[in-house]
Amino acid sequence: MTSWPKNPDSAVRCRPLLGTYVVVEAGGLPEEAARAAIGEAFAEVERVQRLMSFHDPASDVSRLNTRASQGPVPVHRDTFLVLEAAARIRIGSGGVFDVSVGGPLVRAGFLPRPAGAPRPRLGACGEDIKLLSRNRVRFHRPLWVDLGGIAKGFAVDRAFDVLSGAGAAEILVNAGGDMRFRFRRPRPLFVRHPREPRQARALGLFSAGALATSAPTFSRRRGGGRWATPYHVPGARWPEDLKGSVTVFSKTCLTADALAKVAALAPGSSLPERLGARVFRLP
Repeated sequence: MTSWPKNPDSAVRCRPLLGTYVVVEAGGLPEEAARAAIGEAFAEVERVQRLMSFHDPASDVSRLNTRASQGPVPVHRDTFLVLEAAARIRIGSGGVFDVSVGGPLVRAGFLPRPAGAPRPRLGACGEDIKLLSRNRVRFHRPLWVDLGGIAKGFAVDRAFDVLSGAGAAEILVNAGGDMRFRFRRPRPLFVRHPREPRQARALGLFSAGALATSAPTFSRRRGGGRWATPYHVPGARWPEDLKGSVTVFSKTCLTADALAKVAALAPGSSLPERLGARVFRLP
């Protein structure tokens, strides 16, 4: 969870969305304009949530998990864009980042079994996700896609774009620690210590960009007395046990969100550096 000092001259609102609390801050606008822009930003987050939720049976993700192994399924352009980005990061990370993680996360109890969806085929992975023309998607083998490792960042970026288009001089969108911001002057940003949640560590001064953190916050005990977190390496039966936290700074929150998983699961990966991102680690 990343935090920041509030600006008293900005309008700030908070709503429960994306499985967390989303905070939106807009500065440099008249009060009514700021209120309207923040409302539009929340509406954009809600729209992305409806499209890409694993839990909503009407979402694009649910329709893919149910039907895409039987034939091409048309999806919204934004869902297609997120799948394209996920495919690029999967290839760049050598398969470490892979959105075909729904099966293991369901087995571990982090996600509910999707109603009516065929059971994932053993060995099915991101290579089985085929992106076709006209925003259509086909699975070569049954699998369950979960965009939870990248869609939150995309939603934050969309909300940021709404506020920027409205003329806000200062912007911050924070979805449970996945944030994108633009400040007139650099501000200090903080991340909670993974072993001492009441303590925060300063990451430095930032004026524009995005941050996302991966940490063992939502751990669940499984057989054998070990703890699992909702981060999964393709090919493993169970999600990984994470030690410490990883925060990634990048230009967009979509990239930071996905790279935080890569940096957590593959500490030696060069992909964050190749994409111009910075990685901060807390033990």
